[in-house]
Amino acid sequence: LHPANTLSLHDALPISKFPSAHFYHGELKDGPSMANKSKKAWHESPLFPPYAFMHVAGTESRKGFSWVNATEVSTALALYTRLLEDFPTTEEFSYTVGVVTPYKSQNEELERVFMNKFGTDILKRVAFNTVDVRILCSNKV
Repeated sequence: LHPANTLSLHDALPISKFPSAHFYHGELKDGPSMANKSKKAWHESPLFPPYAFMHVAGTESRKGFSWVNATEVSTALALYTRLLEDFPTTEEFSYTVGVVTPYKSQNEELERVFMNKFGTDILKRVAFNTVDVRILCSNKV
């Protein structure tokens, strides 16, 4: 067996703290000056850090072969709406917001609910993905 090569320098958003602590034994560090390059006004708010996992209490319901948690969907919509309300002059949100879910049906429900509120152009401004698809994507969301 060959020893595994591990990533030691993350040169994207300064989101290395979680994966560094949980997957890289604290050895993953941000690239030079990444904190300054990606710093945004809304990151000062505890609601909108650069990268967050949010636990939302709710109940999953079966939809076909998948699941949907309506409380999580409405929470995601409320957070995005609040982001737009708190930072109304910011034009920088286009495709910098991502919503990731483990369930295909929930992803479809998120897209449907967001399109109902914001129109179909929301799909050009917010990236909705399942965990497995998000891992394979290379966009910086």
